[in-house]
Amino acid sequence: MVTSMGRATPSLLTPSGSPLRGIMMQPEEDAAMVMTVRLSDEAEARLEHLAAVMQMSKNGVIEQAVLHMDERAVRRRRFRDAIAEVDKRDAELLDRLSQ
Repeated sequence: MVTSMGRATPSLLTPSGSPLRGIMMQPEEDAAMVMTVRLSDEAEARLEHLAAVMQMSKNGVIEQAVLHMDERAVRRRRFRDAIAEVDKRDAELLDRLSQ
């Protein structure tokens, strides 16, 4: 676990006693909270790679990923709603076309 002090905190140990790997999210200028993100070794390695490739902080990569995932979820929900509306509105036509 990496904290702002660079050491693992006792409360973030696995049941076997080894520290969890992760990062401490530090507030940006307009951020309202600090949080700890627990990551597997693989996820942390990928995060470090993305941060380097994108020339962003780990915090920035995580923030962009969350925003991107939320935007995708909103688009999927709108698409499903539109399909349901067309299905409802044009049920008779769709039924005739399927025969």
